[in-house]
Amino acid sequence: MSRVCCPIPQFHIFGEIAGVLNINAPKYFTAFPAILPDTVETMKTVQDDKCTALIGAPIIFRDILNHPKRTEFDMKSLLFGILGAAPVSPILIEQLERDIPIKIISQGFGQTENSASMSMSVFAENDKQRRYTSVGRAMPRIEMKIADSTGKIVPIGEEGEICARGFNIMKGYYGDEEKTRETITPSGWLRTGDIGVMDDQGFVYYRTRQKEMVIVGGINVYPVEVENSLLEHPDIGEAQVFGIPDKRYGEVLCAWVKPKQGKKIDNVESIREYLSSKVAFFKVPKYIKVVESFLPFMTPTGKVQKFKLIEAMTKEQSATKS
Repeated sequence: MSRVCCPIPQFHIFGEIAGVLNINAPKYFTAFPAILPDTVETMKTVQDDKCTALIGAPIIFRDILNHPKRTEFDMKSLLFGILGAAPVSPILIEQLERDIPIKIISQGFGQTENSASMSMSVFAENDKQRRYTSVGRAMPRIEMKIADSTGKIVPIGEEGEICARGFNIMKGYYGDEEKTRETITPSGWLRTGDIGVMDDQGFVYYRTRQKEMVIVGGINVYPVEVENSLLEHPDIGEAQVFGIPDKRYGEVLCAWVKPKQGKKIDNVESIREYLSSKVAFFKVPKYIKVVESFLPFMTPTGKVQKFKLIEAMTKEQSATKS
């Protein structure tokens, strides 16, 4: 029997599909630790119910990994984990498999518009490079393609919009035909609004949301790449990178970072110097801010709403200049 621990709220599509509806499958059991994500209750549920699988957004797994009481709970029953709903750092996946431990971690990729099911990296099996860095290959009975602005498939390895077609695509947005036409093509392809590339084995690599890509002086910068580099810093536990308007460059990068449990960051210049050795100079954020929590900017599922960070940082910079 597969025993799933679902710390995601049941009103979220991830929790509904992988948690609630999972119960309908023969020999499947789902445990819900709390109404909203609760790290201690999640660890306790895994231990008490001998859960074999854990699903959730990266923040849920990261909070478990960094919790001071983690070693007090026996979570060795975990054989499988699915991370979804937000970009995932390969470093985090490796740590989870090693330190919790979880036998195998898979990234999951999808949207509410396609019932949260599009691709999974578990299809890479023992190929850790693909399993850690891609969002996976298309689920059964689902097609995926990387397309240009006209819907034409781009060559392997080239960037474009991630699109999907299959039995689980929504019929449309309720009462909004115009938005539906923008999102679903006449031939049934869902335009996700996400930028990615596909390799020769059909594995898709997420780059960024189209709306979140930052153009610094005419050069495209993908926040996820900078975030993953920041997460390699020994003192940084969480990182969010985004762009704000700038008169000279059009946009400039900002990074908000949260220190790891028990760590302290006193000098943001040291972070800038660290990044300079990891990424190109135009990918080093102009503004770096250390925060204690992202909670005021998060959804109930633990996903940081970047538009709120942009609003807050833009107001902060305007107040400084005035």
